[in-house]
Amino acid sequence: MQVRVAPRNAINEHATNEETNVPRAAFVVAKKLAKASGRNRLRRQMREAYRLNARRHDPRLRALDLIFLAAPTALDVSPHELRDAMNGLLERVIRARHATQAH
Repeated sequence: MQVRVAPRNAINEHATNEETNVPRAAFVVAKKLAKASGRNRLRRQMREAYRLNARRHDPRLRALDLIFLAAPTALDVSPHELRDAMNGLLERVIRARHATQAH
């Protein structure tokens, strides 16, 4: 699994202050990985792994758009392994964000 990160423009006339402080997440599974039912199952598992992850509340993730891309190997992992992978990805994003803010 991969994650792409994009900073969100904080100046949006339609967004409330609360909306700009919460990270948004999208979950992408390519059509070539599985049929619709398999893609939907994997997308549900990815959303649940993100929902259960306490790191998603980290203040360093504020105002970010996170896009999680499923790798072909994601179809063969257990939900527990998917949660561990999600945890590692979020930790990596937090460390990278901290490193860029420190400079």
